[in-house]
Amino acid sequence: MKYFLYLLLLLPIQESKINAIKSKVSHTNTQLTNYRQQQLQHEPGSATEGAVSVAYFSNDSLKLITHDLYGERGKEIAHYYFDDQQLIYAHVITHAYNAPISDKQFDYKKSRKNEGRYYYHNNSLIKGGKNGNGAMAAAKELAAKVR
Repeated sequence: MKYFLYLLLLLPIQESKINAIKSKVSHTNTQLTNYRQQQLQHEPGSATEGAVSVAYFSNDSLKLITHDLYGERGKEIAHYYFDDQQLIYAHVITHAYNAPISDKQFDYKKSRKNEGRYYYHNNSLIKGGKNGNGAMAAAKELAAKVR
């Protein structure tokens, strides 16, 4: 019973953090045209069909990394948002194709789509599920390429 009451007390605090993150993400999206952009380099062979990643900066502060990864059996589109050099939000969409794109059976309409939205505070996942830690690791790896 005490645990349940404790959770009820924490819920408004967590919702407040999530609303603040949503506000920062929205602000970043409205300012994209004003930000300096840097295309990130990828190792050859890191994706079978290629990868494109772009970092967005307000002055010298990293705000967003977009990461599009294309493979023969699917693609992943990820947006990683930062505030004060820390990941605050990740939106990751994956498409698993029904067959390799070179196969006659390939039909994009038959792809399986998964979408994840992950919220972070002080380098900890606060909402989003089990794949949030993987998204954080991917964001940190990409962010290391811009610093």
